[in-house]
This record gives sequence, C-alpha cells and structure tokens, in this order.
Amino acid sequence: ELLCEPSLAANTLSAVRYPAGVGPELVGKIKERGIIVAGGLYPGLKQEYFRVGHMGYSTTQPDHIERTIDAVRGALKAP
Repeated sequence: ELLCEPSLAANTLSAVRYPAGVGPELVGKIKERGIIVAGGLYPGLKQEYFRVGHMGYSTTQPDHIERTIDAVRGALKAP
C-alpha cells in the first residue's frame, strides 16, 4: 500500500507502507538482496513506510524496477 493518495504522489519516489507485522528491519533485508531503498522520513510515520526512488537512468531500465520488486518480495519471505 502506498503512503499517500495517488493524486499527491511524486513522480520520482514511492513511499510504501510496511505490511502488518513488518517494520524498518525490512530495509536491511532488501539491501542484502542488492537493492538499496530508504527508510521513512516523515515525522510520526517514519516507522510505517520505506521509500523507493525511480528517476534518471533507472526510468529507462525496466529490469531495475523488476529487480526491486523481487528484492522486496524475497525480503518479505525471509525469516
């Protein structure tokens, strides 16, 4: 689930809510799979979401988002 309404979303960044029972430790598990995402910044909500950048060169490389999705999926399944 995205943190904000689609009408307020940025074109270069997605803020994704952690699923129930998952927290900021997910960022490290994603990094272990070769993808760097960032934790939340917004005060009061920063423990509820992580950020994925999608800009520049990456916008021309469909495999970048596919690898990111695969890394998130794998991290969520990891013990």
